[in-house]
Amino acid sequence: MDLVNRLREERDTKYSWGIYYWTQVQFAYNSNRMEGSKISENQTEVLFDTRKITLSKAEGESIEVDDIIESLNHFKCFDYILDTFNENLSHSYIKKLHEILKRNTKSEDSLLSPIGRYKIEDNIVGLVQTSPWERTTDDMEQLLHGYNFISNKRIMTLEEIVDFHVQYETIHPFADGNGRTGRLIMFKECLKNGIQPFVIRDEVSIEYKKSLDDYRAGDKEKLLNIIKNEQMEYQKMLNKIRFKGEINSSLNI
Repeated sequence: MDLVNRLREERDTKYSWGIYYWTQVQFAYNSNRMEGSKISENQTEVLFDTRKITLSKAEGESIEVDDIIESLNHFKCFDYILDTFNENLSHSYIKKLHEILKRNTKSEDSLLSPIGRYKIEDNIVGLVQTSPWERTTDDMEQLLHGYNFISNKRIMTLEEIVDFHVQYETIHPFADGNGRTGRLIMFKECLKNGIQPFVIRDEVSIEYKKSLDDYRAGDKEKLLNIIKNEQMEYQKMLNKIRFKGEINSSLNI
């Protein structure tokens, strides 16, 4: 059984403590945490396991309702990419992913932060010049067209998936949720192309975000090295569970 089908099988049979369980908890915790969520790793695990969250003095600060909702939504986002990993990336696909992530959050009531739609005003990410809102659709179209032109002809490489990620984050198509949707897309594309997937840990978030800037400036090695290291961390988990299958055996057909 390959990794794709193992993840699906564990999900569908509600298998605890396996690859699917570990990935869901680690992916939601780390990806949300690096975007400012105050939910701890333990709370994320309890939330995934029981749909409840425990607040205690030991946890420290209060938690925003949207942090809880977005953690639950991230679990659904992962299921979505697991069920659709083989689909081509498109405007509608990416907007759907964003809509799942932000559903039932305060963004639903905001005219300036629409969910499931590209941004309607310019956004700022540090010193990065993101796409002006009125050019976002065109810039995304160019990115998707170029990527799909290649992916429809052959298997993509890790470097090409990472390059898409950097361009996606540079366009920054949504008012919020760009980092999380971008990292979900990378995981999906790794599964589709039979590449070792990975979860970028919050503990390397500073280096990861800095390496995005370095990549834009022409130094690609730092980001690629971070991601290759995160692949090794994911492989360590697979080794503990003694998983030795391929990532996506359908590529051999």
